[in-house]
Amino acid sequence: MPEAPILGKNDSAAENLKVTTVATVKLLFLFHMPKGHAMSKPRVEIQYCPKCRWLPRASWLSQELLWTFESDVGEVALIPAESGTFKVIAEGQTVWDRKVDGGFPQAKELKQRVRDVIAPEKDLGHAG
Repeated sequence: MPEAPILGKNDSAAENLKVTTVATVKLLFLFHMPKGHAMSKPRVEIQYCPKCRWLPRASWLSQELLWTFESDVGEVALIPAESGTFKVIAEGQTVWDRKVDGGFPQAKELKQRVRDVIAPEKDLGHAG
């Protein structure tokens, strides 16, 4: 396990531990990853405000996305973010921002926006 970084004046021990742990887990995962694994497929992030208690909404939407795109997406990550944030990012492109889009997405609209980025040829049928 790598050593924890030296703390600066504005650093917090928890943030440094989090970064070190995530980097270590990703490295270990990459070394043990079989060919064609999920890391070669698109990534979706859901950034949510934990202080606002939006984890259940983020979790539910991640489940909806995983059910719909189970063979198209490699990962759906739930990421605690700053106050008031609720964003969905697919392959680095923001597909939903609560502050810009005026509230939270309905599952159907979010699936359509994510589909347009990661699998434009996919027919959503009744799921979309």
